Amino acid sequence: MENGQAPSTPLCLDDESTTIEDKLSDLKNMFIMHLSGQYDLNLCYGVIVAIITLEKDIRQNNRIRNRILLPISRSLLSQLDK
Repeated sequence: MENGQAPSTPLCLDDESTTIEDKLSDLKNMFIMHLSGQYDLNLCYGVIVAIITLEKDIRQNNRIRNRILLPISRSLLSQLDK
């Protein structure tokens, strides 16, 4: 808070989150569609499950950020402006 200015906070935009989710979905789809030859079926299932779990975790993180953290941050910034 130098010179009476409120500190700027890096807020992640929804577009960035959507991009990450889209890229993970693309990765999962490419992995499933382009898998050929001999491979370990258990390893493939493990990778797919890991990608799906990561997608769910990112969605949950975004939900927490958008519903809890961003409103608190906006509230604190508006209080600093007063």
